[in-house]
Amino acid sequence: MDNVKRWFNQNVDKKQMTTLIVTSAAIGLAVYGARKAGFGTVATVVKGG
Repeated sequence: MDNVKRWFNQNVDKKQMTTLIVTSAAIGLAVYGARKAGFGTVATVVKGG
């Protein structure tokens, strides 16, 4: 387990990973909000399918 932690700390940029997670969450919330508001077709286009 220590080897995995060491590899992760050396190879993963935490700032970039945090940005990616926050962006993904924001897109997910936007799609969810669009579906709840009745924009099902818009949400499908944004989701990519």
